[in-house]
Amino acid sequence: MRHKRRCDVRPVHSSKLIDLLELKNSYISGDELWASCPCPENHRHGDKKPSWSINLNTLRHHCFSCGFSGDAAGLVMRQRSCSRSQALRLLYGDLSFSEIQQLMAGSSYKSVTLTPLERDVEEWTRHDCPYWRERGFNDQTVAKWRLGYDPSMNRAVVPVFFGGKLVGWTARALTNDVFPKWLHSKDMAREIILFGYDNASQGDSCILVEAPLSAIMLDQYGFPNPVASFGCQLSDGQARLIRQKFDSVLVFYDPDEAGHAGTLRAMRMLEPFCKVFSVLPTRDDPAAMTKRECWEAVYGREVVPSWAYS
Repeated sequence: MRHKRRCDVRPVHSSKLIDLLELKNSYISGDELWASCPCPENHRHGDKKPSWSINLNTLRHHCFSCGFSGDAAGLVMRQRSCSRSQALRLLYGDLSFSEIQQLMAGSSYKSVTLTPLERDVEEWTRHDCPYWRERGFNDQTVAKWRLGYDPSMNRAVVPVFFGGKLVGWTARALTNDVFPKWLHSKDMAREIILFGYDNASQGDSCILVEAPLSAIMLDQYGFPNPVASFGCQLSDGQARLIRQKFDSVLVFYDPDEAGHAGTLRAMRMLEPFCKVFSVLPTRDDPAAMTKRECWEAVYGREVVPSWAYS
């Protein structure tokens, strides 16, 4: 069924959504499309009287009988057994990430002019990369951090945002036998950037890790304010950012010789300005540890104040 109602640009994508679904007993009332629930297994005797509705402007849906609800992308993911990036492509076609964000927020559509760097990132995020799932990153995390894949480099790519802007990217080899393991965009000034800094809340504590993937995994696990310094050598500029925003810091660098030296350096730079703690050496970096292992490391007995770390 294709509805006829028109208002700004959203109904175009409503039509795409409706075409992707197999809806029964559907009808339109005002801004709402009503139909039998797309999850019949949630209803013991079926949903003969439509109890599921979706707003044709916001594309938010809800079943008043079983409680099934969410956004359009999540609905398509479930119905088509696909990733979030695939669902967004099915819904919005070739629109850029910024344009999709406009629509999903309910704003009127405005064409966005992309820089060459933004165009590259838009293209990379359209490629599904098994590497992310193999490393344990879920679809929500992949979408949130816009993790992608560049076929020309054959690398998994992490866009880097700082100060509200896309400033570069860092890309990892898909296997450990490729050197270098990480490549970074040439014009990205890593020494004055903390990965994840834009997402952190001010006045609280942060967890300082080496690599963006460690920060992303800690975020997925639910740890507050993970930031990465692109290696274990905290720079003066990065230390200044931490001092300006956070009251205390937990250093969670990799458990190797370089990580140990980097932890001592970070402590010396930060101690005069804020409370500093460190995680004692763990079995691996945070991105390679389970949620339980990270939890035990951060909230268990493996954390010591800077004066007790040696």
